Amino acid sequence: MKREIKLTKKSLDELARTMDVIPEEEQENYWGMYDGDCFWRCVAYLSSGGSPVTEMTVDSLAFDYFIQKYGFYGAVNHLSATYDASIDINDAKAYAQANSIGGMGNEQIFWINPSMINAYASQGYYSIGNGIGHYVVYKRSTGTGYEVYDPQLQQTFHITNVEGANSQAVRRVN
Repeated sequence: MKREIKLTKKSLDELARTMDVIPEEEQENYWGMYDGDCFWRCVAYLSSGGSPVTEMTVDSLAFDYFIQKYGFYGAVNHLSATYDASIDINDAKAYAQANSIGGMGNEQIFWINPSMINAYASQGYYSIGNGIGHYVVYKRSTGTGYEVYDPQLQQTFHITNVEGANSQAVRRVN
C-alpha cells in the first residue's frame, strides 16, 4: 500500500536547504538519478513487459522503496547524501518476492559480477554501479550459456556456462 505524503511549504523549504537544485539546462546532462540503480532498471523493465525504461519510473521505484525503508526524510537524506540507490541481493530477493516481480516467460533478475564475465570485462565494464555487482535480466539459454539483457546499458550480453557455474559470478534474484 502506497503512503500518501503531504507536502507543505515548510517541508519544501527544508528540502531546498538540504538538497542541491540543478538548473534545468544542466539536468539534460544527467543519465539516471543515482548510482547503483541497475536493480530498479531491471524491475522497471520486467514490470513494463520489456518496454523501454524511463528515468522517472526507475527513480520512482527506488524512492518508494527507500521511503518504506527509512521514511520520507530518511529516504531524501540517504539518496541525496549518497546518490546511491543500490540494494543488496538479500533485500533484492525480498523485494522481488514481496512484489511478485517476474518476467515475460522465464525472464528473471540475475546479480552478476561484471569483472568475472568476459562479455562485460572485454568491453571495459569492470566497475558498473558500485563496482561490487550488477543486476541484469536473464533472457534465454543458449547452447554455450545464456543471454542476459542489461536495461542500464541497453545491451544484450552472453554469459558462458563456465562463468555462470561460478556462484560468485552469477546469482538468481527472483
